Amino acid sequence: MSLSVSIVQTSKLHNMKKNLYFFLLLMITAVVVNAQTALTPCASQVDLFGTDTIRSCDAVTDLSIIVPATSYQWSTGETTQHVQVATQGWYHCVAVLNNCTVDDSVFVLFNQPTSSVLYAEVCDQFYWNGVNYTQSGTYTYNTLNAQGCDSTATLLLTINHRTSSYQYVTACNSYTWNGYTFYSRAIVTFYFTNAAGCDSAATLNLTIGRPTASFSIASSCDSYTWNNSTYTQSGTYTYHTLNRYGCDSTATLILTIKSATA
Repeated sequence: MSLSVSIVQTSKLHNMKKNLYFFLLLMITAVVVNAQTALTPCASQVDLFGTDTIRSCDAVTDLSIIVPATSYQWSTGETTQHVQVATQGWYHCVAVLNNCTVDDSVFVLFNQPTSSVLYAEVCDQFYWNGVNYTQSGTYTYNTLNAQGCDSTATLLLTINHRTSSYQYVTACNSYTWNGYTFYSRAIVTFYFTNAAGCDSAATLNLTIGRPTASFSIASSCDSYTWNNSTYTQSGTYTYHTLNRYGCDSTATLILTIKSATA
């Protein structure tokens, strides 16, 4: 009986040792395998982003790893190949490529679209961004600013115009115009700035006349009609009017009336 118990105990001890041996072998194998498959940095640096700086004109921009990888781990916590960010700064990603790791960083710079407004009031025309404008109005020019973002420039334009005039004047003896007095026929141009601030010109075509006088000697029987008046007595008569220049014109009649005899 005691022999039989001893054999059983010996057998159990043997099995325990065998199991412990296999357990230790399994652990050693796992350590070896893990050691063989542990991820180490890749021998050469790989550019994950293709650039050191990404500039964006939008409120949110996409960051993408340009090299296909087994896995991704971003500094934002995401694990996808593409992520979206809305804050300016550095972003870091660790990617697994062929059982080695590559880590790279990129700086995201957010630029903004710009706009400007120009008020202009000029005479006749205005040249702006390659276009010559001759009419008042609101005009827009779209381009890219220094950061590569949309830039919109707006022009609020008022076009004033030059003025010119040509005046014919006939005067007697003299004529005063724009501070100058003229005594003879003349064509004169006066240059000035009009109320809108534009160069303007006024031209005067002037004719100067003089007073005139005339004398007539007439002899008639019984009566004589002159300038709508009928005279029956001899004498000297005067008629005043204006000549074609607007000047005084005096006509004098020396009249002799003869009486009819029987």
